[in-house]
Amino acid sequence: MDQTNLTGHSFCTFFDRGYLSRGLALIESLRAHGDKSYILVLCLDKETENFLKPLAPSLNLALATLDELIAEYPELEAAKQNRSLIEFYFTCSPFILKLSQKNKPADHLSIYLDADIYFFDDPQGVIREIGDSPVAIIEHNYPWFLKTLAKKYGKYNVGLLGLRNNNEGCQTLDWWAEQCISWCHDYPESGKYADQGYLDSFPQISPNLKVLTNRAFNLAPWNSATSSVQLNSDKVFVGKNHLNFFHFHGLRKVGSFWVSSQLNYISPLPRLIFRKIYKPYVRHLEENYERVCTSIKSGNAIERKSPGVRGFLAKAAKAIFVGLSFGLGQTVFEGHKK
Repeated sequence: MDQTNLTGHSFCTFFDRGYLSRGLALIESLRAHGDKSYILVLCLDKETENFLKPLAPSLNLALATLDELIAEYPELEAAKQNRSLIEFYFTCSPFILKLSQKNKPADHLSIYLDADIYFFDDPQGVIREIGDSPVAIIEHNYPWFLKTLAKKYGKYNVGLLGLRNNNEGCQTLDWWAEQCISWCHDYPESGKYADQGYLDSFPQISPNLKVLTNRAFNLAPWNSATSSVQLNSDKVFVGKNHLNFFHFHGLRKVGSFWVSSQLNYISPLPRLIFRKIYKPYVRHLEENYERVCTSIKSGNAIERKSPGVRGFLAKAAKAIFVGLSFGLGQTVFEGHKK
């Protein structure tokens, strides 16, 4: 890995070929809004690594593989043997940040981002709010009618997490990594859930922790119902702030449709606002999908799809959900057609 051209902050993320079009959209959204800082990408399969290699210099990417991550942190090998693949990926989250911080100067800020995040404005807005804090996390901001989800999945969302290369930041990161090695499963148990539930303990571990409170950060299906989302001069605002980044959790392809998870969280958006958020993202995904398919020449396995639905009742429920999504304007139609 080449970790040159460092600035005061950098990003890291990870994805496989199933999320390659999304991960690439995330990276390109950062670049489109002026951020040129280094991004570490953990490539979860060879196809992702091969696709990104020729793009790495122009996008200022450093690429790492799972084998490299395990070689650097051998404790991951044992964890790989006693949990599912997705649980192992969750386990890797703190170690991606550790790798990102390696050889960085003191106080360097490393920011982890989920691959299904997309920026609509300058990420410097996030950097400014983090300030000189050693640790930064963000709440789910569940509405009152979804508060039980906080007990299951945690108060804080792991979609964005910032840690500085200093004593407090490194101690918090080391603690998180140890907990994930000990237990990291894809179900809630005693306040734990995957890599995310542990974030609820961060305020006790990091006395100078910063909780990002700007509601224009991490707008998502689970919190948009009680966010003040509106159009102003043809731009989406959350309160008084231009939407900075949206977390497209649960967006999936159903046949030729793209269906959001807004209805899953009882959070339908007004149709015009929905289109201003989802339509440009889906268009970007479709463009990337074509690029990825052309490169990998294996289109049938590029984009993750919903699991196959078996049984009449399950199919009927799916059809009803898609119909409701269509009727309420929560479906985007620019799906790739084979």
